[in-house]
Amino acid sequence: MAGDGLLRDELATASLSKIPAWLGTLASYLKQRSRILRSNVVDSIKINTQMKNESMGLWLRKSSMTSKITETDNVR
Repeated sequence: MAGDGLLRDELATASLSKIPAWLGTLASYLKQRSRILRSNVVDSIKINTQMKNESMGLWLRKSSMTSKITETDNVR
């Protein structure tokens, strides 16, 4: 029975000694994930901005063409 307590203490100590390595691994994983997520957010913002700019360009071209057609109709 006395040996059980000693074994339990050794296991507890061994588990505690592994915690810093486990936390280091977890920290590096979380840093990597946050970089990936940040990169994805930046890419998403760039894509959304590009799409808005393109749709605004299409709208401006369409409205410009419409106004030219209207001007031509008014000249006739």
